[in-house]
Amino acid sequence: MRDEITLFRIFIIFVTLFFFVTKETSIFAQTALFKYKNRPDLDSFKEPVKFNLESDPKSPLASIVPLHHSDPSQIHKTISSLFPTVSIAVDERTRSILLYGTPSQNATIHKVISNLDLALHSIQIEVKIIELNYQTLDHYRHLFSDLSASFKMNYDFQNQKLLAVPNIENVLSLLMKKGDAKLLAKPLIATVENHKARVRIGDKIPYLTSIFYERGNANQVNYLDTGIDLELLPKIASANRIFTEIKASISSVKLWKELGTGQYPILSNRFTETQVYMEDGQTLIIAGLLDERHQKNTSVVPFFGELPFVGDIFKSHSFEKISSDIIFMITQEIKINR
Repeated sequence: MRDEITLFRIFIIFVTLFFFVTKETSIFAQTALFKYKNRPDLDSFKEPVKFNLESDPKSPLASIVPLHHSDPSQIHKTISSLFPTVSIAVDERTRSILLYGTPSQNATIHKVISNLDLALHSIQIEVKIIELNYQTLDHYRHLFSDLSASFKMNYDFQNQKLLAVPNIENVLSLLMKKGDAKLLAKPLIATVENHKARVRIGDKIPYLTSIFYERGNANQVNYLDTGIDLELLPKIASANRIFTEIKASISSVKLWKELGTGQYPILSNRFTETQVYMEDGQTLIIAGLLDERHQKNTSVVPFFGELPFVGDIFKSHSFEKISSDIIFMITQEIKINR
């Protein structure tokens, strides 16, 4: 019995010592063993670590800049040249610029784009195209300055300003009433600065050409463009001053050339190109675009001229040369877009 009591006491002492040693070891592991600098917080590993890129000024960020007025490809070209280290892309569908750079770079680019993406001012252009009797214009040539190839303008190239032409509107109105002038067209067009505006008035002249094949030949109808062509490229130089590039031309059939396969038109072209400064609302006049055309007149003896085979005997043909001057009167007004 004593031996059993002794063994039981030894077992109780062993269990007590084992529990005590285990507890002290756990306390030591949590205190003494891990007492060093920069000890990590074990609780922080319960969730994934999240990094805030915006807090790091050197970390790249993606940014989108929507455009309201500008061409995205043009803005992309400009920004890429200014900021070569920033990744820039274009989304044509949404008309947006996509940036991938540091927060400071993106902020700077945002400011640059906002200053570039502005609504361009509209320019309203009124053009009067007047055909004037060639002899009549000789009386008024002193009102204009020579340009080139006999073209004339009411412009002082030395001082870069328009010359006043007194009562030109009244003079032309009087000539139109007398039949010495005719208003061909009065288009009113609008464009935005630094964009071309074009006025074209003309005809397509048909003529035949022969095409030869192994088994014969066939005729083909071709068309020749003739008429008046005016192209303007306005740029706003100041609040009420417009710098304008002007191209004006006139083409007409000078004569018809008889060849073995038919008649072919010989085209006459006159062209001028210049650059002028105009005040808002002023009128520029370009004169001297001489138009020469040959008109075929046919006289027929009634009844006999309609007879088959012999009808040509009773017909006579004459050609008349008609000369006239074409005058462009160009008025431009700036329409400010808010």
